[in-house]
Amino acid sequence: MDQYQVITLDLRNHGLSPHGDDFNYKWMSEDVLETLSDLGLDKVYLLGHSMGGKAAGYIALKHPHRIKKLVIIDIAPKSYPPHHTLYFKVMRSMDFGVITNRIQADQWMQKDIPEVAIRQFLLKNLVRDDQGRFKWRFNLEALYQHYDEINVPLIAETPYHEPTLFIRGALSNYITGSDETLIHALFTNAEITTIEDAGHWVHADQPDKLKKAVVDFLKFSSI
Repeated sequence: MDQYQVITLDLRNHGLSPHGDDFNYKWMSEDVLETLSDLGLDKVYLLGHSMGGKAAGYIALKHPHRIKKLVIIDIAPKSYPPHHTLYFKVMRSMDFGVITNRIQADQWMQKDIPEVAIRQFLLKNLVRDDQGRFKWRFNLEALYQHYDEINVPLIAETPYHEPTLFIRGALSNYITGSDETLIHALFTNAEITTIEDAGHWVHADQPDKLKKAVVDFLKFSSI
């Protein structure tokens, strides 16, 4: 996206962003808006994937004057049944007094999580502390304790009327045909596009197709 200035943010309790006990879409929204204000950005294009997409939708619904256009990747504004319970269980059970390398960590996960891609994704968040012991980069306990608050649907008294693009992976079930009514009720100027040969991790499965879809939307959708 050479024609755009791209700013990537780690949401709270993720990556290099601060960790804290509070974790829901309201807190994430305030963090993002504070960052934009600190950077002197009054109104922006906002893009998010999965939970980040839901956070982006929350921001647009609550603070529409700050968002020019919105892109939400492979998440619907609905409640999802808990489906990360096993991953939490495995990650919280890992004994970093015993596990000293990534092969051992992968083997620990393998008995409960046979999918290689999922294990590799989770293990990307394994880092070493100052003493050389492994730890999770994200705040695992905060994510676990507030998991129910992340699964809630988005609600709003007033829908978001600016151009919005929902992108779904053809091999993913996160956005289904039955979700389209809810999407258009909350985001009245939304279009939904599907990226073929992509699952939930659209940006990893089909990065070029995703980039084209986003850039075309930013360039050509009415405002």
